[in-house]
Amino acid sequence: MSITAEPIAAETKLPFVEAELTYLGAMTEKPFNYTYGPPTGKPLTNHVYDPHRVRIHDLRAMARPPGLDREGFQIIEQPTACADLYDEQEIRRVYYPECEAAVAAATGASRVIVFDHTLRRRAPIADRTPGVPRQPVTRVHNDYTETSGP
Repeated sequence: MSITAEPIAAETKLPFVEAELTYLGAMTEKPFNYTYGPPTGKPLTNHVYDPHRVRIHDLRAMARPPGLDREGFQIIEQPTACADLYDEQEIRRVYYPECEAAVAAATGASRVIVFDHTLRRRAPIADRTPGVPRQPVTRVHNDYTETSGP
């Protein structure tokens, strides 16, 4: 698979919005973040944040849509019968099987498993309050390392 920005860069007339996204900034020590509370005497995180104003393009209008084998992702249209995307039980019962079928159809996979899905909803509460959906993430991040990904 070759990943390239050329097809996207060539689409100069794509509609876009501008937004400030927060990335991890340059650091001398290895970044860490304790999700469930730090060890005694340690801060919750040592992250240094670096906001960037970026354009987010609507790739649905591309003359040549992104492809899984070229760009590492693709866009598919998939309607849902899920009436309430805030109802975790309905999501598991209706939406998960729809997503699994859509991914299998788009990729030719014989088996698809939805895992590590986090229902998020902005609410005036502390994150990880029992029984309440997680808060939206406020920074660009990747949940997986080379070790945890597989």
